[in-house]
Amino acid sequence: MTHTIYYHADDYGVCAAQSEAILSCHTNGCLNSISIFANSPYTEKAFSLTAHTSNAAVTAHTAMTANAVIAPSTPTLRMVAHLNLIEGHSAAPAALVPLLTDENGMLRCSFGYLLKANFSAPRRRRAFHAQLKTEIAAQLAVVSELTKSRHICVDSHQHFHMIPLVFHALCEVIDENHYILDSLRIPTDPIRPILTTPRLLCKVKPVNLIKYGILRALSWRILAKAKRICQDIPVFFGIFFTCRMEYDAVAPLLKKYDAIARRQHRNLELMFHPGGVEDANDLLDPSNKELAAFYRDPYRKKEADALIRLAQAPSQSNAQ
Repeated sequence: MTHTIYYHADDYGVCAAQSEAILSCHTNGCLNSISIFANSPYTEKAFSLTAHTSNAAVTAHTAMTANAVIAPSTPTLRMVAHLNLIEGHSAAPAALVPLLTDENGMLRCSFGYLLKANFSAPRRRRAFHAQLKTEIAAQLAVVSELTKSRHICVDSHQHFHMIPLVFHALCEVIDENHYILDSLRIPTDPIRPILTTPRLLCKVKPVNLIKYGILRALSWRILAKAKRICQDIPVFFGIFFTCRMEYDAVAPLLKKYDAIARRQHRNLELMFHPGGVEDANDLLDPSNKELAAFYRDPYRKKEADALIRLAQAPSQSNAQ
């Protein structure tokens, strides 16, 4: 099996400036994988921009860092479907997914809302399941049409696909539409690299420890089936430092995470959030102040800087 390190950016395709900022991390840095929104008015344009990118820097870097290489199936930029039930207009007609949308047809599902639905009464669960299938099918159809392929890679906005109710709806959509699932994110970082790096452990935000615990518990419910339907479930690096994946955190841990991936004969995925949005009116839901703060977080520039520095100083990152 060819070993690949995916230097990955979430949330691609919100608007022009944000998409171009993310792609600059590919052109000038080691970014080689992106998650694209399927329900953004800018999705088609954002996808077209990827045809004009070049990743000479990432090819050189991944060949030097822990002897990783870009997988032959992704010579330039891996495209992942970023399932989204949180913001923007639904990809399916809003009338078909009223449990997932508000009166304006905007997706409104928080992680907690979907987790609660997972434990709701059977009749309500069935209603959620049916509407989740409808919306997920619509979003995957957009990405499949853009890529002209039945092969798909999947992750999700705020990792809601880890909730069993959502995960099983996703599995049915994949089966019924004859998609081939090439890669699936299970966002549960191995904890040993953090525990053995005390100076970074103390910088992990408590909310990320809570998030890790929830995702780890949910993974026990879905992991067996995930392994049956997808051969590529990369080792993940990104929960403990969500939106704080700056160079000084990533470089010392990269070799440790990659060693785990190699021992398990798996690929490695690092999750970054570069590419901020300056104007809230460019967001998929401008009225959502919490998401506006998320997209305007100044650390996004630090994460973009990390992707560029990792490409420019491979010997340094490899020596950490």
